[in-house]
Order: sequence, then structure tokens, then C-alpha cells
Amino acid sequence: MIPAPCCPDHIQRRSSGQIFQWHLPVGVWSLGRASCAMEPSLAAEIEPAAGGCFKGKKGGYRALPFIFLNEMLEKVSGFGLNTNMITYLISKYHLSTVASQTMLFVWGAISNFAPIPGAVVADMYLGRFMAVALGSVACLIGMVFLWLSATIPGARPPPCNAGERCAPPGARHLAWLLSGFAFLSLGAGGVRPCSMAFGADQFSRHPKEQRSRILQAYFNAYYASIGVAFTVAVTAIVYLQDNVGWSVGFAVSMGLMLLSTASFLLGSGLYIKEKGRRQTGNLFIAYAISRRHISSFSSHGGW
Repeated sequence: MIPAPCCPDHIQRRSSGQIFQWHLPVGVWSLGRASCAMEPSLAAEIEPAAGGCFKGKKGGYRALPFIFLNEMLEKVSGFGLNTNMITYLISKYHLSTVASQTMLFVWGAISNFAPIPGAVVADMYLGRFMAVALGSVACLIGMVFLWLSATIPGARPPPCNAGERCAPPGARHLAWLLSGFAFLSLGAGGVRPCSMAFGADQFSRHPKEQRSRILQAYFNAYYASIGVAFTVAVTAIVYLQDNVGWSVGFAVSMGLMLLSTASFLLGSGLYIKEKGRRQTGNLFIAYAISRRHISSFSSHGGW
């Protein structure tokens, strides 16, 4: 098979006085006057020419700022919730320590296993872009529910003074809380298995010999950004929750998640978007993410 050029829009090559033309948008390879149509999916699978360049209008480094911003802001808001949530349940919802730990354990278990079916759905039907976009929107909705639970007085049990018997949360109180947890777990099923892989997809049209070096640097930067996000979350977000108020702390997390979703959608025109192909490439990523979260959970004795 003749390798495709590295410039996806249009390129010409001269060989023995003849001009070869490649038009990826329509998938047509022409030689002189004779031409034959190619399937667009086949054209996308052809490797770029060895030692070539990448001059496409989509993908590459220009798409990474939007993907990194989405991931970092989502991690800051998520880590900020997980780190201090047990304090919120005990102080504001009047739950016991055992009940709070049980609720957070179930929520964490669902969130850690949700990437497995999420990866299957993304690979077979939605594609990674749509999975990350829908997952980000679901996380945003979950943040909104938690912010409302801390802002609306009727969304949580009435406050009580020290020494008084605090009223337990009712069904309508728990509905706000559990709805937020449910949407956050649903969003984790879309974002966690696809975000890193979607960023790697942006280099799928680069020459093969350059791709491994680029992806190594990309993965290093990706995990470094997660470390920065965790540091910000356990310092700034937790400080706001404890010293300014839960409503303000959740509002900041909600605002960061809104910026995360907006930044990802704003870069839509720059992304290389692979459609679902009924394969399970993301499933291995989801399995590794779930194992990593479970190991971290076990080693620290809980959230």
C-alpha cells in the first residue's frame, strides 16, 4: 500500500514527470487523469510517510492546551471534593462517621469501576471526544447538585448547636446529595478512560518515528499536571471549604468544572476525532485506571 503523505489536506509529489495528488477530505488518490475513490476510514488508517512532517489543520500541539486545561481543572475540582467530603457529611448532614465512610466508599467504588463500561461505550459507539464531553457535562451537573445542597437551606438538615441532638437527614435531603454523587460517577465513566487517550489521538497523524518521542513527553506532562492539580486541590480548595464556607468551596469547584467543560468544547474544531469502531482499546486504559485507584484506596485505608 502506498503510504499517505504527512500533510493531510493536500500535497503533491513528482515521480518520473507525473504528479501525484492526495486529497484527504474527499479521500481521492489521482494519477494524471485516472482516479479512484478510497474509503475515508481507510485513508485515516494509512501511516504518514517516514521522515515527513505534520502540517494538518487539526490535532498536534495546538489541541493540547484545551485538553490539559480540561483535565487539570476537572482534577482540581474532583480532588477538592473527595479530600474533605467526609467532614461535610458529618458536620452538615449529621451523619455518623461509619455512615459517612460507607457512603463515600460506595461512591468511590462506583466511580472507580464506571470507566470500564464507559470505555466500552466510547470505543464502540460514542468515540473519545463525545465521551469526554458528555462526562465533563455530567461532572458539572454533579457539582451543581452539591453546591445547591450547601446553599439551599432546605436541601440539608437544620443546623444544631453543640450538645443538642441533631436531626438526621431526610429523604429529600439525601436526594440532593446522592444526585450529585451519581452524576459525578457517571462523568468519571466518560472522562477517566478517554481523556489521556484522546490527547494521544492528536498525534496519530504524525510520522511514526516521531510519535513515540512525542507521546513520551505528552504522558510525562499529563501526569505532572495531575500532581499540580492535586496540590492545588488539597490546599486552596480545602482551605476555602473549612475557613470561608462550604457554599463558597463548592462554588469554586463548580466554577472550575464549568471552565473545564467550556475549554474542552471550545477546542472542538482543533481535535482529531476518532469515531467508535467496536473495539476495546480504551478498556485496557480503564482497567489500569481502576486498578490504580483501588490500590491507592487500599494503601491509604479509604478516602
